[in-house]
This record gives sequence, C-alpha cells and structure tokens, in this order.
Amino acid sequence: MVKANAYGHGDVQIVQHLEKEGCKLFGVGLVEEGIRLREKAKSRSEILIFGFSGEEAVKELLHHCLTPVVSDFSQLELLEKHSPSPIAIHIKINTGMNRLGFQKDEIERLLSQLQSSKKLKVVGLCTHLMSAEDLTDKDGYSQEQIKLFQKTVGQFASFPITHFHAYNSSGAARVLEMIDYSQKNAYGLRIGLGLYGLLACESSFRQKLYPVMSLKSKIVAVQKIKKGQAVSYGATWTANRDGWIGIVPLGYADGVPTQLSNQGIVQLGEKTLSIVGRVCMDYVMVDVTGISDPVGKDVEFFGKMQTAVAVAQKASTIGYDILTRISERVPRRFVN
Repeated sequence: MVKANAYGHGDVQIVQHLEKEGCKLFGVGLVEEGIRLREKAKSRSEILIFGFSGEEAVKELLHHCLTPVVSDFSQLELLEKHSPSPIAIHIKINTGMNRLGFQKDEIERLLSQLQSSKKLKVVGLCTHLMSAEDLTDKDGYSQEQIKLFQKTVGQFASFPITHFHAYNSSGAARVLEMIDYSQKNAYGLRIGLGLYGLLACESSFRQKLYPVMSLKSKIVAVQKIKKGQAVSYGATWTANRDGWIGIVPLGYADGVPTQLSNQGIVQLGEKTLSIVGRVCMDYVMVDVTGISDPVGKDVEFFGKMQTAVAVAQKASTIGYDILTRISERVPRRFVN
C-alpha cells in the first residue's frame, strides 16, 4: 500500500525501489495517486484504486490502465459504459467495516450482473477488517467478518479470481500468529504501516521491524531565558529556572502535531530534549539547558530511538496520522 504519498515517505521513490525488489502490485486510495505513479514513477505495475467516483474518474482510470476496486453498483455501471474493452476488476465486500463495499444482501444481484457482463473480469475479491487487532479473539469482530468473507468467496467460486485479500499490517501479524492458521485463513495481505517498519498492535513481529523514516531538523538559534519568563504563543510554558531555549525550524505546517506542545520530546544524540511552549507553524522550541554549543546540531522528532507510533501516543493519535501529515515542504532525503 503506497497511498497518501506512501504514508508520507515519498510514493515515487518507494515504488521505484520496491519494483527493483520485485514488487508488482500496489494499492492507492485515489485515481490521482495512480496517475502520479504512472507519470512520475514511470510504473508499469498493476495499481489498485480503492476509491473512485464519477465519470471523469472512471475515464482517467481506464486511460491510465489502473485496476478499480469496485464497491457499489454505480461504479459497475460507469465501468460498463466507458470501458472500450474487457477490464480486470476487484470486488470489495462490506463484512462489517460499513464504509465501502457490497452488502451481503446485494451479492446475488452482483453475481448476476457480473456473470452477464462482457466487459468486467473479476480477478480479485477483498474486504477490510475494522478491528484487525482482535483477529486471534474467537469472539472478536474480525472472526465474524472473516466468516462472512469466506461465505462470499464460496459464492464467487465460478469466477477466475487470483487475488483474495483481507488483512492489513496488524491483521497480517495476528493471522500469522494464530495456532490454527490454515488455508481457510490464508487471504492476501495489504501491507501498509508494516511496510514502513511500524505496527499499530503488539506483536512478536514488531521487534523484527525497523522504521524506514526519520524526521530530523537542526537547532538554528538559541534564546537565553530567565526564571519566570514564558515561551511561545499563549504563554503556556514558564521557565522554573534560568536556562536556554533552542529554536528548531519545524512546526505544525510541516507535520509536528500541536498536541506535542509542552509534552513532546526530541532526541539530540543520546540526550532527550523537551518541547516547551506551544508548537508554532514553522518552529518548535526545545529546552537545551546544559547542552554545549547546540546551534547546528541535529535533533530527531521520530525514527529508531522514538518511533512515530510512540510519538502518536503522546499526541493522542495514531502512527498513520504522524507519518502522513509530513508536508510537501519538508525535504526527503533517500538513503539506500
């Protein structure tokens, strides 16, 4: 999964690298993202489009040879109308997420329409787990969803389907830990967060992953501060001693959550520095009292020492949010 600019990492570079490693199937959320990979990454791989609507989107999808993941009858009708030749599609089944996908009581009508179509070739069937972390719980939501998906797979037995996919990164980690893991559980994996070295759930696989991205900046200036003086907007932090404040040119316009105001940290080598005051649009202030010559030194907001998932916990959000909010104005340096 390389949607949302490859989870903030840089979709063009990530896809080009993965293609060299043999990856031939990618997933994105929007038609625009698929077009970008065709034009900027020069990718000729199969690209699944998980979200599209309207005639313009369908025309562009077909023009750029992108593979639609179809979730409702209006999409089927548009593909039938505009496709000049047979097109491969994936069908999404709503097994409980209640976001996108065909309902179980629509399957008979769907099967009939697909069987009579001369333009639509079903090569994939998928669903989306709403709580993949509970996959090993026999009474959890995921087990009910998988049972419904299994039933639907049986209903599509007459179609030449090559891809059945259901698990995100957390689901993949969970299903591979199952003692009774068997062929009936062996649906395809749509690896997103895990691809970038992170997991949202506790798992033995978590220790085997290494974060791909580090978010770093430099201390560009310092301010001497006296006890009782405040820092940043709203005067939400006041010094309890004389000291020094380091200015880091990275703010919420770059992806640093404002929720880290007065409670986030950054790493300067082995030392941990506290974020003080409110996070600004362009800057973050950190306490550098006791640090020798801090100007010009690198600080890390997240990476291997403090993961994006750990930062997310401090900011009361999720790791996906931290990664994907890194804005375009932040330079990305790719290290092979």
